Amino acid sequence: MESVLIDVEPEKEALVPHPGPDEETAQLSREILDRADERLFAAHRGSSGSLEAALSVDGSGEIP
Repeated sequence: MESVLIDVEPEKEALVPHPGPDEETAQLSREILDRADERLFAAHRGSSGSLEAALSVDGSGEIP
């Protein structure tokens, strides 16, 4: 995928409406993120002692 640099003038960007979600959509989003936090991310928390250990590579070039 190619990145594209777009010059955005802050003054013109301020004129563009950026509506927020309605309350139902916001609540649904919070629920989805909470479930993901419990189910997906909890297993990965605390599994590494340090950033160095998380980024270390064993002798075969594989991440342990």
